[in-house]
Amino acid sequence: MNIQGNYKRIIAKEFRGIVEKMKDTKDLSEKMYFFSATYGVVSRIFNLEFDPALVFTHFVLNAAGSTINGRLLVLKGGQDNVVKIPEGLFDSLQNIIEKLAENIETGNKDELFTNLQKIANIAFTTTGNGYYLYQKGMLKI
Repeated sequence: MNIQGNYKRIIAKEFRGIVEKMKDTKDLSEKMYFFSATYGVVSRIFNLEFDPALVFTHFVLNAAGSTINGRLLVLKGGQDNVVKIPEGLFDSLQNIIEKLAENIETGNKDELFTNLQKIANIAFTTTGNGYYLYQKGMLKI
């Protein structure tokens, strides 16, 4: 990732703080609120120093947040209760955000992309098809 070290440190520090806030609450909507800060901080940084990997990171985090939050809203509304939030989803998400912090801090683009793929898969488990694949054991979180 071709951004200055101070920007990498800012993102990593924010990601670690976000994880702590997510761990401090049991409320799933509140966890999503804190998760949304991941793509917010990335957006602020690429407005200062552009890097395509940051745009990709923002896109994946934003899409994952929208997907998971969409499922939470459907469940809160009492609709489509068949597709649930898989147990351990937020624990896995928090662990991967911590790894993303390290990937960005060290500039490890290969691991960054691997971990972004994991976040996309986690989010996918909250969709109809993704939940089906999760139930079959084909999609892990």
